[in-house]
Amino acid sequence: MAWRSTRTPATATLFKTRREALSLVQYDSPLLGPGQQNLNDNTDQTGLSLNVSYSLSGRTSAALSASTSRSKSLSGNLGDNTRQFRLYVPRNFQQRLAGTVEVRRNSGSLTLQNGSYAENAVSASLSMTF
Repeated sequence: MAWRSTRTPATATLFKTRREALSLVQYDSPLLGPGQQNLNDNTDQTGLSLNVSYSLSGRTSAALSASTSRSKSLSGNLGDNTRQFRLYVPRNFQQRLAGTVEVRRNSGSLTLQNGSYAENAVSASLSMTF
């Protein structure tokens, strides 16, 4: 679904994907190793994402991106959850000079290691074209 106004375009996506392996696990096991033989055979993934941007001025905008998904191995009864959040502000300073400031958080679960992870980041970039 997409929505567009003068200053604020937005998209929302809901998805469900099912993957069934085309080859037998015996052919894939030398590539994946013995511990992950059935991990990618048959998977089911569902998720939701939202993207919104806002034009602050002719040279500056702000954008928000958020998503969550769940992946499940139907063969191995394993599942992982992921969540991503990103806020960034790009700005054109001059005709060939631009910069971006970004705040980001990624988190999720790791079924194989029986744990979870989280990444928090702040970044800034400046680019010039010649």
